[in-house]
Amino acid sequence: MPLLAPSPWRRVRRTPAAEIGEASFKLGIGVETLQEYRYAAKMSGIENETLTKGIQKLGINASEAVKGNKQMAKSFRALGVPLKDTKGKMRSTEAVLNDTFTALAQIKDPLRRNALAFRLFGKSGVDLVKMLSEGSGGLRNMREEARRLGIILSDRATKAADAFGDNLDSLLLRFEGLKLFLGVQLLPVLNEVIEATTKWFDTNAGLVRQSITEWVGAFAKALRDFMNPASERRLRTSTRRPAFALAFGQPGEASPAIASNGDALLTADNVAGILRVSKATLARWRPRLRQEKAVSCRVETVERFVTSRERMKTRGE
Repeated sequence: MPLLAPSPWRRVRRTPAAEIGEASFKLGIGVETLQEYRYAAKMSGIENETLTKGIQKLGINASEAVKGNKQMAKSFRALGVPLKDTKGKMRSTEAVLNDTFTALAQIKDPLRRNALAFRLFGKSGVDLVKMLSEGSGGLRNMREEARRLGIILSDRATKAADAFGDNLDSLLLRFEGLKLFLGVQLLPVLNEVIEATTKWFDTNAGLVRQSITEWVGAFAKALRDFMNPASERRLRTSTRRPAFALAFGQPGEASPAIASNGDALLTADNVAGILRVSKATLARWRPRLRQEKAVSCRVETVERFVTSRERMKTRGE
């Protein structure tokens, strides 16, 4: 049933600030540092996903080197990047990341720089070195520019946004529970309605199909008659025009007056000009027209006259 279907409120879309906070936590670098590097990557034509994967790979490789991976340890030593602090503890990913970029910027040979970047950052390394096109100073300037533009959110702001998202999730999930409860309460009633409708349809299925068949048949017949120029319906439709012309007047001719009851008041000119009667017929009608000035005639009567054989006979006189 739709009432019990999964709700789109299951998880609210995270705000950009909350997303930055979550990404910062997963990567192990500061919120502000991550935003600075994202800005530098964007200015260098690098996607956020590429930067994220590169930082993740760097953190994994640094951890492997500390655990005894000699090849990784050798790569970090080649750059002069220490992995442990003075107390013998592993340095943060942010510190290792900053030193790694600084060391790569000092390598003049692009092939060697790309090889080391690939080894430490994975496939993203070759793209990430684009941020070093103007050396470590250029990278530092882009990070400072991001701060000057006012687009760097503080750690406090991202935490507040994340808390807001969590609270909103909690509230909407309560609405979800209320909706499910309401659905459970309504299900018996809806089931009765559906069952009654189904029984009625089963009982009257023949009548319903018959009605539909008759309607479709009548519609098809009317459509075929309309498409057939020789059909009675088509002929009747084509002959309605003279009657309407009589009621409202022909172009260039005097229009008949309309009585208060909707009848057309026909004068001699109307009869002669609109009905196109012969002179002999008009002579027979003229006395009455002269006496009464105008003859009241229902539009339906005029239409029947126009479409009748009498009109054809009159024209032949």
